Amino acid sequence: MPVFVGAGTSSFMKDTGGVGMSTATTSTRNSLSGLRAGQMIFNHTTNLMEYYNGTAWVAIDTPPTVNSVGNSNITEAEIASGYDLEVNGSFFSTGAVVRFIGNDGTSHTSPSVTVISAAQLTARVHSSVSNSNEPYDVKVTNQSGLSNTLENAFNVNAKPTWNTNAGLLATIDDTTSGTHTTLSASDPEGDTVTYGETASVLSNAGLNLNSGNGTISGDPNNVNSSTTLSFTVNATSSGINTTPRSFSIIVNPVNDGSTAARAVQNPKVLYTTTGINQSGTYWIKAANFNSGNAVQAYILFDGNDGYLMCCNYLHQGGTNPNTQQRTTSFPQLGSSTLGTNESGTQYWGHVNGGTGGGVADFGTIDMVRWYGKTSFHSRTIHFQHNNSGTINMVNNASFAGNHTGLNNGGQTNLSGHNANLPNVSNSLNNGWIGFPYYLSGNYHWAIRGGGDRWEVDDFAGASGGSSGYQYNTHHRIWVRYS
Repeated sequence: MPVFVGAGTSSFMKDTGGVGMSTATTSTRNSLSGLRAGQMIFNHTTNLMEYYNGTAWVAIDTPPTVNSVGNSNITEAEIASGYDLEVNGSFFSTGAVVRFIGNDGTSHTSPSVTVISAAQLTARVHSSVSNSNEPYDVKVTNQSGLSNTLENAFNVNAKPTWNTNAGLLATIDDTTSGTHTTLSASDPEGDTVTYGETASVLSNAGLNLNSGNGTISGDPNNVNSSTTLSFTVNATSSGINTTPRSFSIIVNPVNDGSTAARAVQNPKVLYTTTGINQSGTYWIKAANFNSGNAVQAYILFDGNDGYLMCCNYLHQGGTNPNTQQRTTSFPQLGSSTLGTNESGTQYWGHVNGGTGGGVADFGTIDMVRWYGKTSFHSRTIHFQHNNSGTINMVNNASFAGNHTGLNNGGQTNLSGHNANLPNVSNSLNNGWIGFPYYLSGNYHWAIRGGGDRWEVDDFAGASGGSSGYQYNTHHRIWVRYS
């Protein structure tokens, strides 16, 4: 057998009676001199036979085969967290290189490969592998340079992409309910996208994020000042692919009269700013009334028109209590039953017109509504009028003037009105109490008129020579603002 001359290799005889091949490490092989084409060695660095082709050493090897991969639909989330793809085949050798080749021809070399056996290896999917160039081929190259490729081995299940821009979504009032805004994200593969808040900002603020359709709805909690809700929502598909995005919603307080801090100026403002048209007790506020501090008052809504109750006297017959002019509070709504004695309570009293402690502090009045009832007879006073005298008087700073025009027949009669007043009046005076209007000796509106007369479309003071306060009476006045 010819001897490998000048090769500087180790002995080629292996065991008794055997025939061996000269061996060398890669570094020793590279230092050989006097090489001729056709010379062969066994490279025990690579454990492969090699021959010299006159120019370079060529390994003699069996190419690998790539039969399958362990996951044909890898999620972006898995790739981002470091995903090792299982590759199955044959003739894999230590030092094998794995490449992922996109449909645009771009090749991404796996940063780490572990050869488990000749039939299996794992390769870390390169972080630059993305959905945009799927499907991907998997190419395994052994140290010999021989390789094999499994085409269209896997796709990338991409994360959802947001259609809704980050940042401010909406500015809402804290009294507004319903759907305020809708988030939208899409999945490249058309998978279902769900939405979830990373914290509990929305839910703690009284709002709800619908996980299925992305709507944000609900009645936000009341705030005392403009409040920004900053939150992050995950758009998720395939149960693992998640794309976060940060948003915000501004919640502004609305003066709806529900608390002193949310006091409203008058019934007109209450309705126009909030849409509220429910009768009830509300907090109202004016700079020149009660030193600018909020007070509670009863507001009557007739449709969308609100009326502020400024005078309420439910008087019990046989009594003659003093009236009460209020400058820092309003009479509250109590009973409406004749015979009830509300004197001396929070339900008793009146607020004059004018400013500096009057109803004109809260805005310009354009209508006055009157109501009166007595146990003396069955007639009822119930009408509203915008006669010039009354409107000018109530808006006058000092409540000066009289009820000129109240008897001109231009009033709007309301439910139950069947009284002679105001049309028959021949005396039109000032204010709410006393004798503001009447037909002398016959029909009077009197709230302790003359010091002892409580009358509703009558002359109770002349009834059998009685005192004038012997009957149960009820007087109420409301004002409407423009």
